[in-house]
Amino acid sequence: MKVKIINKINLLLTTLVGMLGFSCCLTSCNMYGSPSADFLIEGRVINEEKKPLEDIQVMLKDYWESVYIYTQADGTFQHRYREPTELVSITVKDTSGVYQSVTLNVTPSYTGGKKWYRGSDQANIEFVLKKNEE
Repeated sequence: MKVKIINKINLLLTTLVGMLGFSCCLTSCNMYGSPSADFLIEGRVINEEKKPLEDIQVMLKDYWESVYIYTQADGTFQHRYREPTELVSITVKDTSGVYQSVTLNVTPSYTGGKKWYRGSDQANIEFVLKKNEE
């Protein structure tokens, strides 16, 4: 007797869950996909004499990951995020130890987004590194 009741309850719950699962298909429910955004971070690292610094480590850290890149000969760096991020912490570090490290937090303000696309933003930052005092 108990087995028959449990089987009927399972059949009822399976039917109910099945109907709820397919109800989204009967309406105009376009909820498939993943969020995306375009966030470009560009920057330049110079010293106090305004000369570009090459091979300076730039660490970009958001909620999910840390990305390490290095400046070019003209002191520039660039990184593009394709997934939405709320906050990026940028740490500029001279691994040789001549210059002091600098950290800056950047919060994107996405514009032009629609549905799953959050929009785009761009940050252009100049870092001035000071020499370590000896």
